[in-house]
Amino acid sequence: MSHNLKNIKKFLVLIPMKDPSKSKSRLNKVLFAEARRRLALQLFKNTITTLKLCFERLPRLYDLAIVTDSNEVMDIASAHNVRVIKDYNAPLLSKAIDSAAVIAVQDGYEGVCVIPADLADPIPSDLEKLLSYPIKVNELVICPSIDYGTNALMVSPPNIIKFKYGKKSFFKHLHAGRIKGLITTVLPLDSIRFDVDTSTDLSRLFMQNPQIKSEVL
Repeated sequence: MSHNLKNIKKFLVLIPMKDPSKSKSRLNKVLFAEARRRLALQLFKNTITTLKLCFERLPRLYDLAIVTDSNEVMDIASAHNVRVIKDYNAPLLSKAIDSAAVIAVQDGYEGVCVIPADLADPIPSDLEKLLSYPIKVNELVICPSIDYGTNALMVSPPNIIKFKYGKKSFFKHLHAGRIKGLITTVLPLDSIRFDVDTSTDLSRLFMQNPQIKSEVL
């Protein structure tokens, strides 16, 4: 692993996070608006905290940035001493990440790792496996979600592809990488496969993490 880590020394982890009051709309039949807002914030804070703990144990240099245009999210990022990249209310997640990837290149980062703000309950060891993966220049590493979305994506250089978030984005990102001639690696990690978009996801989360349930309800 060590000889590959020399190729990629500086990574920027991007967490896109929209206004919490507009998050989790697909759960509107099972959670009222304020509970959906609290859920989005709890998942977001949990992701930040878990990632920062992982960074301390990894050999590669990682920085963290939140991609958002929400003042509330910016305040939380500031409280956690985390950088903010404004997305200026980009209409699509893919456009926001495309812009953030360009900034990453300008700032001297050799790769980016995009992680959703709403992972259900990521296990630190799974995040460490992802972030310590010996990715090389011109490689894409992807962790699919349970429904073949993209729940984590690492790529070097940061802006070598156009991001393709949305339904079945796992396949779109694989295709985008192969079109560019990138090495493409699928890295299935159990706790990173699940986000919280349905009532089933929510029930699973509350069973696994009663603390989040108590904060949300």
